[in-house]
Amino acid sequence: MSKINVLFNTNKYFIDNFLDELEDKVPHIVYSSSDLLVYESNDLEVMINSLGTVTINPIFEQPNLRDTLLSIVNEYIYLTQVSSRFEKPNNFKIISPKNFTTELVDQLRSLNYVTIINDTNDSHTVTVH
Repeated sequence: MSKINVLFNTNKYFIDNFLDELEDKVPHIVYSSSDLLVYESNDLEVMINSLGTVTINPIFEQPNLRDTLLSIVNEYIYLTQVSSRFEKPNNFKIISPKNFTTELVDQLRSLNYVTIINDTNDSHTVTVH
């Protein structure tokens, strides 16, 4: 499986700092500052910036893309339960290498998601609904 970056909560912008509120609610903090909180959970790296955007990446290459996608969505759902700053995942974005997009979209469709693909220089941005 190729490296993917999954972004949630990209439609919000917070002007106050809320990251310190999360420090006691998330496991295995790797890095914490006023601008960025990074933690690891279930072989995933989760980055939350001060604007509220959440990026979740698999730490290791996983053999099963479907399970990885489900794990990523479940991790974000966990964040929606610990903080009202995060909304349920109605839509999210996945940045993926172009040679991996077909497999990714097939797996998302098997999970009943609708996808829109946007082309960039060396990758695709897949908007998922």
